[in-house]
Amino acid sequence: MRILLVCLDNLGDLVFSSSLVDPLVAQYPDAEWVIFCKDYAADIARCFPVKAKVIAADPWWDGSPGRGKGRIWPFLKSIGLLRKFRPDVAIVTSSNWRASAAAWATGAQKIIGFDRKKSRFFLTDIVPVAAWSKTPVTKQLRQLLSPLQTTTKLDDIPPCRLVVPTGPMANDAELPQGQYVIFHPFAGDLRRCWPLSHWQEVAALARANRLQIIWMGQAHEVQRIKQEVPDSNDDLFMEDFSKGQLLRVLDITSRARCLVGHDSGPIHFASALGIPVLGLYLPGEYPRTVTAVLQGSKVIFKAKPDELRLRDVLDAFNQVVKARAELFE
Repeated sequence: MRILLVCLDNLGDLVFSSSLVDPLVAQYPDAEWVIFCKDYAADIARCFPVKAKVIAADPWWDGSPGRGKGRIWPFLKSIGLLRKFRPDVAIVTSSNWRASAAAWATGAQKIIGFDRKKSRFFLTDIVPVAAWSKTPVTKQLRQLLSPLQTTTKLDDIPPCRLVVPTGPMANDAELPQGQYVIFHPFAGDLRRCWPLSHWQEVAALARANRLQIIWMGQAHEVQRIKQEVPDSNDDLFMEDFSKGQLLRVLDITSRARCLVGHDSGPIHFASALGIPVLGLYLPGEYPRTVTAVLQGSKVIFKAKPDELRLRDVLDAFNQVVKARAELFE
């Protein structure tokens, strides 16, 4: 069996797609795998809990954070590589019909995907979509297994799971395990971001708990933190999510006490790495993209940022930190 997993979306959606791996490996333990994803997210795919070849190309119809849309020619070259793989089954987790068309172009014998606009023309097995915006992503994804008649229960909500590979990059950060927290105070839409002045108060609480703080964001976001959070001079910053550096970001995240952030990629990959998160959905895509809640994690939902009380976040942060503390004592 040769399995092709197609996810041409951003980091968070690729993380969610990892939830399909364990049930498929249980059903097809000897399968060969290829994961087709965006170039900037390729390091996430390399952390899937299965030995897989990763082929990456940025689609020409969709941009990625920090970069523009891809070009057609490199994308078509990737399709040529996928055709050589000769997949028996292609599972398309992306909802854009062009991703389904890309899977069809690989010559896969069986193409499974969601019943979205135009996608059905390229699929051999069409999975119905019900309450798309109100159903957790991982529960929707589990339905993609139904045409394969796996032995797992389709109603179960599977966990996302990532494993940071061992090697020269592992543990390269000089940070004590579990003695730091990561803050990601941004989201794709600034209108659903909690004010940095409130994040400063959460940071003060972390420092009171003798925890090092790492602020995570793109370069311009990190610069804003340095300007607007006066007490951040002794904090650390992660701003490079480029290809080759994302593995280091994942490694550092995998050893944190917890991660606090908005509904975006970092809270999803932190949770998939087994790190408790405090997720702020203001509103984000609640409840669709709520990360499977690990023991000790918290999710706070509000219709807009100004409804979120500082006291509620401070209390939730204390609970997450204390629930995690015994693992590092």
